[in-house]
Amino acid sequence: MLNRLIILLIFIFLSACNSSDNQSANENTSDYKQSIQTWKNERLEYLKGKNGWLNLAGLFWLNQGENTVGSDLANTIQFPEQAPAFLGSFILYDNKVLFKSYDKVDVYHNGKAINQINMEIDIHRSPTVLSHDSLAWFIIQRENRFGVRLRDLKHPALNRLDSIPCYPIDINWRLEANLKKFDTPKNISVTNVLGMVSQEKVIGVLEFNINGSNFELFPMGTEDALWLIIADETSGVETYGGGRYLEVGSRDVNGKYYIDFNKAYNPPCAFTVFATCPLPPKENILQIEITAGEKDLPHLIH
Repeated sequence: MLNRLIILLIFIFLSACNSSDNQSANENTSDYKQSIQTWKNERLEYLKGKNGWLNLAGLFWLNQGENTVGSDLANTIQFPEQAPAFLGSFILYDNKVLFKSYDKVDVYHNGKAINQINMEIDIHRSPTVLSHDSLAWFIIQRENRFGVRLRDLKHPALNRLDSIPCYPIDINWRLEANLKKFDTPKNISVTNVLGMVSQEKVIGVLEFNINGSNFELFPMGTEDALWLIIADETSGVETYGGGRYLEVGSRDVNGKYYIDFNKAYNPPCAFTVFATCPLPPKENILQIEITAGEKDLPHLIH
C-alpha cells in the first residue's frame, strides 16, 4: 500500500512539473509571437512615416551645371503637377549641389524660407531636406552620380497598404548562429538595382543549422550591428525577387548571435520604383526555402 502511495505521489509531482514546463514554454512562445507582431506594427508605421518608403514620388539624376525644376514640361526636372510651374534650380558643380528657388516661390529648410542653399548629401547621414507644401526633397549620391529624391507626404500609396503579407510566425526560424571571424576582413561585391557594384567589408561568416543541414551567410556591418541581404528558393516565387534584408544586430546577454528569419523584410524596391536597393551577393543565396518573414507585395504600390 505504501509503495503504491509513493508511486502515486511521484506521478503527481512529475505531472505537475510537466504541466509547469509546458505552461512556461507556451508563455515564452506567446511572448515571442507578440514581440514579432510588435515589430511588424512598428515596421508598417515606419514605412508610412515621413521618412518611410511609401511616400517617394520621384528620383531625378542631375546633369553637370544647372538643372531647372518645376511642374512645367520646359524644366530639366519635372516635379508633380501640384508643384509650381517653375520652382527653382539645382546647380551641380565640383561634386556639390546648390539649390536656388525662383522669386515668389516659398521653399523651406527646417521651417525657414530660403532663397538658396548648399545641400548636404545623403552619404553625410544628415542630408539637407527642402520642402514646398506636401513635397520634400533631398540629394542622394550613388558612386559618382547625384540625384534628387522626392517625397510627397500626401502620396496615394500611403493609403494603399495597411499590412504586409507574411508567413506565419514560427519560433523555430529563430536560429542560433556562430560568427566565424576572418583574420583580416574581406570584401564582397554587392550590385544594386542600377547595376552599380560596390565592395562591402565583411568581418566574418555566420554559420547556422537548419534541420540538420549547415549553412553560412556573409554579414555586413560591425560585430555589434550585423545585417544581411539574402535570397533563397522562395525569392521571386512567394517572396520579393530582389531578395530580403535581415538585421542580426549584436550578441545577446549569453554571447550568442541569432538569425531570426521571422524578421526577414522586403527592401525598399518592393515598395517603390524610386529606390536604389543593393541586391543579394552570390555568397548569400541560400539553396533552401526560408518560409518565414515578409512575402512579396501585390504590385499595387508600383
